[in-house]
Amino acid sequence: MSTRLALSAVIVGNVAALMGMVPVAAVLPTLASEFRLSVQDASLVMTAFLLMVAALVLIAGRLGDLLGYRQVFSAGVVLYTAGALLSALAAEFWQLIASRALAGVGVALLTGTSAAIIISVVSADRRGRALSLLTMAGPAGSVIGVGLAPFILANLSWRWIFLMIAPLALLSLVAARGIPAAPPAAGRRVDVPGGLLLFGALAAFSLSFNHFHDGPDTFEDGWTWHVPTHVLATALFLAFLWTERRMAQPLLDVRVLRERAIAISVGCHGVVHMTMLAAVFLVPFFVQNALGLTPAHVAIVIVVTNGLASVSSLLGGWVWDRLRSPLVRPVCMAVLATGLLLTAIWVPYLTFTTFLALQVMLGLGMGVANTLNYTIALGASPGDQRGFVTGLLETTRQTGHTLAVVLAAAVLGAGRADGTALLQSFQVAWLLFGLIAAGGALLAALPQRQPEPVRARTA
Repeated sequence: MSTRLALSAVIVGNVAALMGMVPVAAVLPTLASEFRLSVQDASLVMTAFLLMVAALVLIAGRLGDLLGYRQVFSAGVVLYTAGALLSALAAEFWQLIASRALAGVGVALLTGTSAAIIISVVSADRRGRALSLLTMAGPAGSVIGVGLAPFILANLSWRWIFLMIAPLALLSLVAARGIPAAPPAAGRRVDVPGGLLLFGALAAFSLSFNHFHDGPDTFEDGWTWHVPTHVLATALFLAFLWTERRMAQPLLDVRVLRERAIAISVGCHGVVHMTMLAAVFLVPFFVQNALGLTPAHVAIVIVVTNGLASVSSLLGGWVWDRLRSPLVRPVCMAVLATGLLLTAIWVPYLTFTTFLALQVMLGLGMGVANTLNYTIALGASPGDQRGFVTGLLETTRQTGHTLAVVLAAAVLGAGRADGTALLQSFQVAWLLFGLIAAGGALLAALPQRQPEPVRARTA
């Protein structure tokens, strides 16, 4: 019963987290109107949230190792719920920004320990299927939130976008009593200086890709922002590494990456999420501008691709639990790469039907690989490092998303917006991410320590 409660807490908590993340984009015009801001300024409600998640999720995972996963996860749910309620009650825009930042802290604590909790309560022969439920929870939360947002805006108030999260979050908190309440690691102290430096480095890195300047988003317009923030992020990260080498009990023990199964999984995870976000970014532009179709066609592609990614997540977990074959992940990464490369080659000849068929390949490859990266990495992790590895996977996901948008926007922005030149820009973009996915497939094929065989369960 406690295992089911723990799984319920993690899955419901992650559904709630995505319900309060993606739908916020739909209310930006409403927020801009109510607080008399530009849409760009209103987007700070998303930036504040995502910044805290990206900067803290790795630290959150390690805190779970040191302080106990139940304690950190529960604190995350409480902070997320408080942030959501305060967002709904905000009377001034600065209050909304602060509330969203608080919610971001909560989501970092929640997601940074989720996979580690599943590994700690589920037997080795069922971990693939259990983690596949986690990888499905995010898309499910997004779909639910996006589906409810238009109804809420039409019939209620934007404040209900945040209020709708509270019941699920509280349900997750109640179920969290099923998570084993492990005592804090004996003799371990939290590395506060290292944590502050890492937070600063990741925050500066995330901010370095934002455009807080006027005019077109070009280097010439924004170099006074982008260059200093890149330099600051690099300096803080180097300071963090210097500090950690001298700490008796460092916050992050990077020696865990010497385990090849973990290092390969982290690299593949970044590739999967980079290509995933690249496809999400490119599809609307390609379908409408290159194929000359409507937003309804864009919706069909996105729904089909995300739906297949969710279903194949479950398939990946089921296949891994039964086969444990080292060929499964390279094959699904190769399917992903093939879909992207064929899209690049056939750009001038694609119809909606053929493009959709290639997107099906992407959805299948992404879903299976997403589950396997979590399962393999956490299965190879030492018991006292699972939170760190969870946080590392989550950080890699956020970084992959950021880099995907930056690279895709740069490729499209460098080309012309009409005729053959437009098609060539899309070819370059799909080819770039196809080659990145091919590199991920080669990485996944590298030899690594074989997983433990599944032991037959006795009655």
